[in-house]
Amino acid sequence: MALFTWRTSVANMLMRSASLGGRLILSLYLARMLGLEAVGVFGIITGIAGFAPAMLGLGISYFVNRELLGLSDHEAHVLIRDRLALNLCMAIAAWAVLSSAMLSGLATPTAYFWPTMIIVTLEYLLFDTQVMLINLRRPVTANFLLFIRSASWIGPFIILGLLDRELRTIPFMLGCWIAALIICIFCAIFVFRDVDVRAVIRTRIDWPAMLARARQAPLLYLNDLAANGQVYIDRFIVLHFAGLKATGLYVLIFSITHGLYVLTATAVTQLTMTKLSLALREHGVTSWRHILVSDTRDALMLAMICATPIVAVLVFALPAFDFSIFRDNATLLILMTMTSLLKPVADILNSGLYSLGLDRALALTNIGGVGAVAGLGSLLISAFGLVGTAIASILSLLAIILVRSTLLRKHIALRPQAA
Repeated sequence: MALFTWRTSVANMLMRSASLGGRLILSLYLARMLGLEAVGVFGIITGIAGFAPAMLGLGISYFVNRELLGLSDHEAHVLIRDRLALNLCMAIAAWAVLSSAMLSGLATPTAYFWPTMIIVTLEYLLFDTQVMLINLRRPVTANFLLFIRSASWIGPFIILGLLDRELRTIPFMLGCWIAALIICIFCAIFVFRDVDVRAVIRTRIDWPAMLARARQAPLLYLNDLAANGQVYIDRFIVLHFAGLKATGLYVLIFSITHGLYVLTATAVTQLTMTKLSLALREHGVTSWRHILVSDTRDALMLAMICATPIVAVLVFALPAFDFSIFRDNATLLILMTMTSLLKPVADILNSGLYSLGLDRALALTNIGGVGAVAGLGSLLISAFGLVGTAIASILSLLAIILVRSTLLRKHIALRPQAA
């Protein structure tokens, strides 16, 4: 259980803080130097890249990540190889479909289409590597790779832009992002340097097993789409109803409040799923319940401790530096901060469903949740603007928490109290 020491949590939190800090600085830089429209472009590309793993993943990550927990090193490496091979095939298929649509005139590429395609493809291929490293009990390594691909390029981009005005452009930003992703691929290869490559290569790719998992996963595929949709669908709703500049404002505030949520997830909830699964398997329901309650408490305490000074600085301190956008939108900032307090609770309950094998309940709550976000968001943004989108997120999260806690309470009452 050394994985779950406080040192691991601190290391994970520091690594993710660096990544999130870089993204926040980038959003502030873009807003100040290029305008909110540039923040909107960055946010939309980030949303597409975040949604791609679910869309192309066929729903089998659920099975792969669970199986990794009980495999030997060689078996785990073979499964990771099989998963990445399938991901590569899906990426090639996506490129073929989109390229054919462009060449045939069925679709017209936007200004940043091709660099966006490269970014989305590389992010997609690297995303599962990070998730699988977490399930292999290497969360610090996973978060280091995340830093490389998500934030290592931001410093050079900003410094060069400050030195040369002509480099303050979106194309240059996308080029820096792509360069970091390529570097991250080499870092991922280095991370797996101790793998017995010959033994893995000698083992055939188990395509039938991968396809069998995909055939079992239509509901879980919808679950993956819904889970990612809950994170990113807001910005597309704002783009549709309010335009790119409003999307930039929403993404700017989201980069702060979502960062708070991710810090909590990194320090606490990122490990909850593995902890619950191991506790239930090795110690029974009592230990499982203790972890569920303690992680929920820790997540809420950490989120509230971090949120208070962050909001205070944004609303009261930044205006002194002639940056009053957060004070002018304080209501939206506070409401979106509330979502960052609720999301870790929803995630922990989601991990509880996962650890108990309640696949159908897990999928249906996520599907219902993204439906509620989309429906309420589209309705309330017309009445209350961006504030309406934040209200829709809060109401949806409260409903998800209520449903998941009810399902867990009913199911756990039926299980024996010992392993």
